[in-house]
Amino acid sequence: MNLDSPRRVCCTGTMKQALRTALLLAAALAGGCDGGEGGAPATQPVAQPPAPAVDPAVAALIEQLASPQITQRVAAAETLALMKEAAAPAVEALAELLGDADASVRAAAARALGWIGAPASMAAAPLMRLLDDPDVDVRTRAAFALGRLDPPAAAAAVPRLIVLLRTDVLDVRRRAATALGPLGTTDPQAALPVLVEATRHADAWVRNEAVLAIKALGPDACTAAPALAALVAGEPDARVRKHAALVLGRIDPDPAVAVPALAQGVGDADEKVRFESILSLSMLGPAAAPATPALAAAMDDPVERIRDTAAPIALRRIGPAAVPRLAAILRDRDGPHRAQAVRALRMLPPDGQTFALLGEAARDGDAEVRQAVRAPLPAAAVAPLQP
Repeated sequence: MNLDSPRRVCCTGTMKQALRTALLLAAALAGGCDGGEGGAPATQPVAQPPAPAVDPAVAALIEQLASPQITQRVAAAETLALMKEAAAPAVEALAELLGDADASVRAAAARALGWIGAPASMAAAPLMRLLDDPDVDVRTRAAFALGRLDPPAAAAAVPRLIVLLRTDVLDVRRRAATALGPLGTTDPQAALPVLVEATRHADAWVRNEAVLAIKALGPDACTAAPALAALVAGEPDARVRKHAALVLGRIDPDPAVAVPALAQGVGDADEKVRFESILSLSMLGPAAAPATPALAAAMDDPVERIRDTAAPIALRRIGPAAVPRLAAILRDRDGPHRAQAVRALRMLPPDGQTFALLGEAARDGDAEVRQAVRAPLPAAAVAPLQP
């Protein structure tokens, strides 16, 4: 047989092409294998995202935290506090300084961690230890910082903060009250009684911080309504009265306790107390009906946001439950708020009773009352109510 014949050449070329293809396929498969027995797929290294670059200013301050000079360590911590969350890369270094031999360094580090906030939650344990520090400023700063961490991370501090809220050291007591707001949500039953007790403290700041801490507990604090109502009605500090009025409508209170105090707040000498009292009554809806006379009077308040917005919205949220009291105001011929009652009636859902009362007002002998039937209403009186 002639091996150089055209047929043999053709077969040989075909075999060479098949061999080339097989070699190429094997090479391709080898790229995805580790070459070991059984041809198991090779393990490829997983690309890790590059670590975020630390701000050079923060990096320099972290280095300064290790300075042998106390003043330098304190200055670095105080500067990091000003940077707040941007100083998060310094948390580990600041946490180490919580064990510093110098009290001013410990205090500055605790304060910085507090201003960093939630990103500093890994420092919760050493901060809790500082609640027993012999230095008052350190204890104060530690309580402040714990109140700004993630509540679950710092929940274990609640029992100690409760003790500190009863301490004789005023600054520590103030910061403990502040911290128990967010942290008390992890154990409301333990935190609430001591916060209610703190609303009767001699110091207005402690009373105010206790009120705001109760707000953080929400409906779990509903039994605090009597203490808050007492503050709205009789607290000498206007800021505390304002916050008590604000919180009272947000803890799902017993209306029989809350409404009389808030109605009194609607007539407070302080504008902010009046405003917050009306907002809280608005949140109570129809249950706030006993406050209708006070709200009708507020429609003549000298402050525009009370007169034209807050009071009309509160009356509209009370709805038809306000009608009997508005009727009584309108029919009191010697009453000072008859025209305001007419305007309030016009804001309520129309029905036979409101139409009849407005008809009476249109025929009234008092021109101001008759005019109120047709006078323009503020925008809040007719705009759709928000949920």
